Amino acid sequence: MVSEPQMDKLLTRLEQEHERIIHKMNDLLDVIPERRQERFRELQDLLVAHMQLEEEWIYPQLPHSDQHHEIKELLQRLNLVGDEARWSETYRYFRNAVIVHCKAEEADLFLQLRGPGCDAYASAGRGSTFSDARS
Repeated sequence: MVSEPQMDKLLTRLEQEHERIIHKMNDLLDVIPERRQERFRELQDLLVAHMQLEEEWIYPQLPHSDQHHEIKELLQRLNLVGDEARWSETYRYFRNAVIVHCKAEEADLFLQLRGPGCDAYASAGRGSTFSDARS
């Protein structure tokens, strides 16, 4: 079991990673196709490590929690798509799914794990930090 201060520190780190992941996803929208594959692999590595951390430390503490099934499936699909137009369309769907997933984690799961007083914690400005939901 993780202590309350350790959990708060872990959740804060995960929130910061959410912000970093979303920033990298937004940046990828502007990358030229010749460099996109390399940048996408970097994003994928970051995202996979992030999901593994959540699945090891966060999800086991919550009943019926999402295990990133949709995101993993979309990552696989993106690695198989060769056509530029289909890749871009799939990527935009993937990007939206990740943003929605991160917001839901921060608004629901992370607040549950922070326990009593978490509403005050979120309203004090330490809840979701999403600033850019470009379409």
